[in-house]
Amino acid sequence: MSEPVTPLGGSFDRYLVNRAPLLLWSTPAARASATNRSVGIGLCCLSAALVVVGLATVGVLGLAFGIGPAIGGVANLLISSAWRNRARKTAGDTSLSDAQWTFLHGLVTHALGPSYPFRASYLGYYPVSNSWSGWKLTPKAKPGDIHSASARSAREILDPRVYDLLEAAAKQFNLIQACLAQATSTEGTPLREAPQLQVAADQAMLDALMVASAMQDYPENIERLRPSAEACISALTEAANLVASLATAKTLTAAPQQAALLRGMLDDLRIESQARTELSETVDQQKQNLGLH
Repeated sequence: MSEPVTPLGGSFDRYLVNRAPLLLWSTPAARASATNRSVGIGLCCLSAALVVVGLATVGVLGLAFGIGPAIGGVANLLISSAWRNRARKTAGDTSLSDAQWTFLHGLVTHALGPSYPFRASYLGYYPVSNSWSGWKLTPKAKPGDIHSASARSAREILDPRVYDLLEAAAKQFNLIQACLAQATSTEGTPLREAPQLQVAADQAMLDALMVASAMQDYPENIERLRPSAEACISALTEAANLVASLATAKTLTAAPQQAALLRGMLDDLRIESQARTELSETVDQQKQNLGLH
């Protein structure tokens, strides 16, 4: 008889579904970018050396000696740029240690099941390890909705005390995400402090995950490590309150501007309606004068 499945539902489960896959992708992507960049620079240097040798030995035809390495070097530099830009767009300057990546990867793959390769996929690849070469091609056939029977809550594999701490941390983290999204949608531009706040929130959540990992491995230490976890939660709570106040201030600042814009549009519509009415009355009067009525 199969064990009952605990469906996704809590704040921490939402964190594992929405934010964690992006972080899992960004760190190995940054490493892949650095590797491609090194290879690209090496090939460009090799190309230059071959051109010099070619010119010295066979003259102008020696330029052809460096074509192959030059093409390979430029290709690697372009690939490096694509990896780097996507990693920065995905997670900013946040990076995960090997221990953080492994623990988070286990939780995310449990929660997402077959959906993991698609939720953590960019540029056609998804990560299976935290190394620069730990990639697999994203399958072509997508599974069903992530809230199907294959999606399982992290509550199933975590000590209840550990899960409760992560749930409290994720609740504050998700609030930060929501406030940043609200501030962005208010005027179409993010808060100036948004990148720094995002990195700080990510780092605090990763610190909480590291403490949780130690708790999960050694349950005897849960109570001893609880103050460390609560410190992470406190930092996230303070950040959430700060972001909420900034987002509220931005919304209140934008509201009068939006109301003024609406009033202007209504005034224009009233003027247009009045002009149409006057024009209609003028036409009717002219028809009467001409004896058409």
